[in-house]
Amino acid sequence: MRILITGATGHVGRHIWRGLEADHELRLGARRVPEGDPRWVRLDVTPPTEVMAAMTDIEAVIHLAVATGHEGDYEEDTFNQQRFDVNVRGTWNVLEAARRAGVRRVVHTSSIMVVWDYPPPQLVPGDAPPRPLGTYALTKQMGETLCRYYAAAGLEGKRRMLEDPARFLKAVEAAKHQDGGNMSSEEARCLKNLELIGSVSLGLARALPTALAGETATAARDRLRPSWERARRRWTELVKTASVVFDPAAEEKLAGREMEHA
Repeated sequence: MRILITGATGHVGRHIWRGLEADHELRLGARRVPEGDPRWVRLDVTPPTEVMAAMTDIEAVIHLAVATGHEGDYEEDTFNQQRFDVNVRGTWNVLEAARRAGVRRVVHTSSIMVVWDYPPPQLVPGDAPPRPLGTYALTKQMGETLCRYYAAAGLEGKRRMLEDPARFLKAVEAAKHQDGGNMSSEEARCLKNLELIGSVSLGLARALPTALAGETATAARDRLRPSWERARRRWTELVKTASVVFDPAAEEKLAGREMEHA
């Protein structure tokens, strides 16, 4: 597998890539890189263009880049700005570049400090709601939120649905007849949800040019909010039950495999 590792010179990164290099084709990204090894690329995650260039021909990403130089409880205005730049904006750049490049898996590293504000001696479950303590922890929580957004929203399929809902519906119809129409009840429910969401999007796409004529943006937003909310609830239900996704390499077919979350 072709894997991009950001922050590959860091304490975690240098152990990760050494454990993977025997079995995978690695691209190792860092702001300062050693000479003479073509696997290394200079990579600052804050400019989107650098991240997009590093994502070429990549199949998976391990995102380890982080604002370094101080412990997590360190607070200072200038360094906190760097934390937001790298831990939040940089994480957004990685996720968005991965989406555009068709990368199906991104592994993001967070921090125990995201739950550091739970009082001792309380044991904190792995799925506990975040309670960050300090700016570093806050930026890492925001990185988690970005990952959750990309994973749960199904952005690749959602983007195609909103751009071309008619084509989206044709693909859903074709999927109904795959394997002679034999599918589990869960798959049938998934397709029903897809069809409903596509129909809502198609209706909105056809109605918007007329509906918005002479109408302020605020008025249009308020009037259309119920339709979008219904679509959003249906999409959330879909993501919870989906077992099929669109194949980026063949948009006219619905791939029969598990949705891979970022």
